[in-house]
Amino acid sequence: MTQQNLKRCPNCQQDNDIDSMYCGKCRYVFTRYGIEGPTDIRPTPTTPVDHFIGTTIPTLYPSLTSPKKRNIIRVVFFGALGILVIGALIVGINLGKTTNPTGNTATLSSNTTAVSGTTPQGNTPTAEVPTATLAPTATLAQNTVPYVENGSDNWQGWVLSDPWKVIASQQLLVNPAGAESNAPSAIAPVSVNGGQAFAVSATIQITSGRDGGVGVVACLSTQGTSYSAVVGYNVFDQTKKAYVYGANGELASIDFNPGNNWDTYRLEVRGNDLTFKINGTPVVHTTDPQFLTCGNQVGLFCKYLSVEVKDFKVELL
Repeated sequence: MTQQNLKRCPNCQQDNDIDSMYCGKCRYVFTRYGIEGPTDIRPTPTTPVDHFIGTTIPTLYPSLTSPKKRNIIRVVFFGALGILVIGALIVGINLGKTTNPTGNTATLSSNTTAVSGTTPQGNTPTAEVPTATLAPTATLAQNTVPYVENGSDNWQGWVLSDPWKVIASQQLLVNPAGAESNAPSAIAPVSVNGGQAFAVSATIQITSGRDGGVGVVACLSTQGTSYSAVVGYNVFDQTKKAYVYGANGELASIDFNPGNNWDTYRLEVRGNDLTFKINGTPVVHTTDPQFLTCGNQVGLFCKYLSVEVKDFKVELL
């Protein structure tokens, strides 16, 4: 390389390429007007990046001392830095969307009331208190229980024929001997509209007796007609059965031994369609061809047997 193709640094006397913008040894920067005069030299850049590219890299890799190569390193460095910054921003935005897609927190919004029971559109679901709407007292919705007796009030309001009695200490309704009459002998203090589908049920235990029956009664009228679902024994033919009775006697029956267990007897009335269930299982289903006019009284039947009753219910179907 000839002297004409060199540029000497006035600070350290190092010879450099004629196109060099700064000294490869001491890092003084040349002006584009040459090296003559004191204004041809400017202080070495002091930024960390320039120091790393201009001093550290040439020290480790002498082949990269050329100013053009250092400029390429600068372009690559800042380009890579820019890509990293943009990538970090994109990742941050995506993480924010994943954490809260709608941009709304899962809280009650300002236009939500505590008992609305609905979620405003555009907001995430919120844990709101459902509306506490009371049913009208004048009518009864389907599948409700208009009357439940469990003995806690000592069977208050019941009309009992002898020998029915209440055992207050045990909250039981007891018939210790039964009666000779075929009529219902314990009437509940509730009136049922016979035009509705409904069910009566009672949980009963037979404590003694070898002849007679016990069960629930529905549609009892002032004329004495009724439907009943009864379990019992017949001492003459030694049968044990579950019966459904109408105004003119037995409508249908099936063999069943009640034993001395607590069982729930349920009679479902849908017009003249009758279903007798024991412990939730249908055992007798029949219809009354005479279509009895349903009265509004319900209750219990017991003949000859000693029994205990611990609850009684009326439900609309």
